[in-house]
Amino acid sequence: MNLNALRHFVSVVKTGSVTGAARELHISQPAISMQIKNLEKELGHTLFKARGRGIELTEAGEVVYQQAVKLFLAEEEAERIIEQYTSGVTGNIRVFATNFPASYLMPGWIAGFKQLYPETGIQIFSGNTKSALDKLMKNEIDFAVIASHSSLPDEADIVHLLDDELFFIVPWNHPLASKRAEFEDLMEEDFILRGEGSSTRALVESLCQIKQVQLQRTPVQVERLEEAIGIVASGYGITLAPRLAISPYMDRGLLSVVKVNDLYLTRRIKLCKKKGNHFSPAVKNFMNYIVNNSHKS
Repeated sequence: MNLNALRHFVSVVKTGSVTGAARELHISQPAISMQIKNLEKELGHTLFKARGRGIELTEAGEVVYQQAVKLFLAEEEAERIIEQYTSGVTGNIRVFATNFPASYLMPGWIAGFKQLYPETGIQIFSGNTKSALDKLMKNEIDFAVIASHSSLPDEADIVHLLDDELFFIVPWNHPLASKRAEFEDLMEEDFILRGEGSSTRALVESLCQIKQVQLQRTPVQVERLEEAIGIVASGYGITLAPRLAISPYMDRGLLSVVKVNDLYLTRRIKLCKKKGNHFSPAVKNFMNYIVNNSHKS
């Protein structure tokens, strides 16, 4: 079916005349009349009949008109939806954030992004670095935000977001509170250790290997950073934690930092995506938003 002729037909119905349609569409009356005749020939039905000095739809014309209106409304809706998708206004985003960025960085980034793109859908996965990279390599997520010292796969494309300083923390009334100590001394304390795959655990184990010391006591092992900090803030043990995570506890006087001689620890927060992947406009918008706002964290 000639959709251009169908548009002319709808215009004739809406304006009430060929003259009105010609004026609306900025084409000649004979051209519109020819389009209507060709459409009638194609359909095998007369679409208009004379009524006084005007025209009205035949029964066939009424059916064609109703369906044509639905068709063009659907076309407009399809164009709107496609435009929203291609501009990133709509679309679904799958992100994996390791425990620290999931709790302390992603909430602010999501809130800010959703104010700009309220119709996007965001699904957040969280866990350790190994889980993040596994999902990334399997294309189960669009990108990951990780805090890790571990080497990353060659297939991963990395964007540096920010650096976060790490501190050894103890309860406020611990004998080492606000003091300087040797790394070896801290390894003799009751250490709250994170689970396998944690970047802070990997860092502590790497330091032990470099300095040729061993963790003497690890009576408690937890999966999440918040659990480790919470136990120390409640009065027990020592752990390694990032500045952004311990600040609220420090402000309340629940924790104290132990400075370690000749040791300054930072880690990079990174956005990881798989090389060669193509991303939807919504995903690109969110990645760009995170990169542009990471310095504000």
